[in-house]
Amino acid sequence: MLRIGPDGTRTTLVTSPGQEVGAVSNRGKTIYWATTGQDPAAPAAALWSQRKGGQPRQIADLRAFEEAKNPDQRTTYGFKNLPQSCADQFPADNPASYTGLVDSHPYASYAARNKVFVADAGANAILSVRTDKRHAKPKVVATLPAVSTTVSAEALAAQGLPACAAGYKYRFEFVPTDVEKGGDGKLYVTSLPGGPEDASLGRTRCRLQDQP
Repeated sequence: MLRIGPDGTRTTLVTSPGQEVGAVSNRGKTIYWATTGQDPAAPAAALWSQRKGGQPRQIADLRAFEEAKNPDQRTTYGFKNLPQSCADQFPADNPASYTGLVDSHPYASYAARNKVFVADAGANAILSVRTDKRHAKPKVVATLPAVSTTVSAEALAAQGLPACAAGYKYRFEFVPTDVEKGGDGKLYVTSLPGGPEDASLGRTRCRLQDQP
């Protein structure tokens, strides 16, 4: 993570070899960011803070929270009302439907007073973490709804999937990519559907009530 001054001077603030550094936000003289491990054999995700002139401090283990809670575990993704005879034709690594998987990828954050809101693109949830406590436990602000669209025969053919699913609705994962607080005190979330990242699925929007 770099800080770029008005004159273009670059200062390295954080290095974390083998991990993605992102979800950066700040409040006053404190910077918040997240790390996501890149090793599939040892998945990791954590939220950090650092005051100006201080040392980095981990304030939450987001991966451990996901493994323990998996907020979207009751959300069903994939095809809706698909006949079983058609669902049986889907490959095991790309099933016709599934429930929320254990995954954490903190993608963006918003620093508020005494807490940080995290848009976790893997968990499909908005989390909050207290910043006035050491090793705070994350809380779920919202588990975001699936994004539904009708799948065409052309789209199925392009993916090598059974044509019998044409015309049925498919529920994609929400995948939050940012969270910010609006002037009305509510949290606003942007997303990419867990599928084609183009206009074929239309626009998705979500407005969340800010938590005290």
